[in-house]
Amino acid sequence: MSAPLPIMTRLAIFVRDDGACVYCGAAYQAGAKLTVDHVVSRKRGGRDDVTNLVTACRACNEDKAHFSLRAYLVELADRGAEEGHLDAIAARVEAARKTPVVWSAAKAALALYREHGRLPFGEVDDG
Repeated sequence: MSAPLPIMTRLAIFVRDDGACVYCGAAYQAGAKLTVDHVVSRKRGGRDDVTNLVTACRACNEDKAHFSLRAYLVELADRGAEEGHLDAIAARVEAARKTPVVWSAAKAALALYREHGRLPFGEVDDG
């Protein structure tokens, strides 16, 4: 099993993705339990690089599992998801992967954690 992602990496991804799941849009502010998902799973050779990491709620991360993004979108289509919804997911994932990480914002989130004893984006799971 791979080592968990460093907390700074997790926070940087959550901050970059505005504290919301790129798959369903569930937000921390609405109570979503956020995780970090590997777009290309570790099982399939995906790395821990920030361009391969996105914010996902626990439910979406578990649902996507080790599947590729393309296979996951096909699975969602088979379940009846509309094409527009699938296009929106693909666009959010692509946008997140292209958006630079702002490490100073992650450091500020970590400082908030140290001051208040909790993470500003909720529970952090291994993704």
